[in-house]
Amino acid sequence: MWGLSVVVLCWSGIVCEGSDIDPGHFTTVHQKDQELLRLQNQVSQLYTALWASRDQIRELRSDLEKLYLNANDRKLERSFVAIDRRANLDVNTFFNEYAFKGKPVIITDYQPILSKKTKWDLKHFEALCGSEYVTPLRYDPTAKVWGRLVETESCTLRDYLQYYSHHDSYGTDTAPTDFLYLHDWHLPIYCPEALTDFIVPKYFSGDLLQRIPKEMDGEPLSYVDEWPSLFVGPKNSQSAMHVDSFGSNFWMYLIEGRKKWNIFSKSDLSYLYEDRATKTFEYDPFNYNLLKTPLAAKATVYECILEPGEILFVPAVSPHAVFNLEDSIAMSMNYVDASNYNLVIEELSRLERTGDQISGFIAKALRALSSKESQYQDLSWSDFKKRGR
Repeated sequence: MWGLSVVVLCWSGIVCEGSDIDPGHFTTVHQKDQELLRLQNQVSQLYTALWASRDQIRELRSDLEKLYLNANDRKLERSFVAIDRRANLDVNTFFNEYAFKGKPVIITDYQPILSKKTKWDLKHFEALCGSEYVTPLRYDPTAKVWGRLVETESCTLRDYLQYYSHHDSYGTDTAPTDFLYLHDWHLPIYCPEALTDFIVPKYFSGDLLQRIPKEMDGEPLSYVDEWPSLFVGPKNSQSAMHVDSFGSNFWMYLIEGRKKWNIFSKSDLSYLYEDRATKTFEYDPFNYNLLKTPLAAKATVYECILEPGEILFVPAVSPHAVFNLEDSIAMSMNYVDASNYNLVIEELSRLERTGDQISGFIAKALRALSSKESQYQDLSWSDFKKRGR
């Protein structure tokens, strides 16, 4: 009973004479509990508002569908635009015609630069990182998760590559749901030695993530050391429509195979039946029924088949879906520069309001930088990582 009284008195701020208990300890704990409760309430309120907004979005979407269908007697059909393929593309043209306009582009002549010293094949990655663990993903069209990709059992990279090399001999892999897909495996974290001779193309060398601290207030900052990442996808594997995180641009270099891409602009996002709570889309560009998702007919589809040796640039907040037409190996990198700086700050600030403190730290660090980059040039991996630090 006496011990309980001491605790109560100390909690009330009364000095505990003759006791080893530090009243400041309880004050600190109380403050942390209050802060935790405040954040929990804030998140709860945001989720309540989110679910309410989902109902409102459904109602507005239904009204929009009726207006659209009544105004269009013609048959519902999709509108396709081929993605530009460019060689000898200078940096100013890249920014003015593509990055600042939020328009994808394929760069066709960079393979000699990227593969000058290293042959980026699976033997390269297996020799250096075969014992590292990976978590392959499996496509599930019913899964309410980003890209409709669900995690499977972890294994070593060597074991996964053994599966990848022989998957067609099993005789059972026919549908996208049958395949294990190595998706977005972060090389700087799990296999940094593979990047010794990696070259960052000049168009993307102004990545502002490389100029922020690796940690803030003792917390490591996400995104700084996550890319480039490795993608290894068997023929017929796929990812459903999704939007890359935190407003980032990204580019992909296809090493082997062929990939079919459907990409949509940020301005068409409202036509694609997005569920922001689950980060999924009801509309599937590879298996669609426009009678069920008629507004998707209003969206322009940027379509391409990416060939080996090509680089694809995908602008920030561009919904996209990818289908592997052949066994495919690729490297990809998300980044922030002047073309998406404001979008990234906006998205990170939104995430901070949901209680994500790390996103808040990154937004704060980015705000302290200028979004302008004076020089864009091909950079070795070591020079790229040292830039601005």
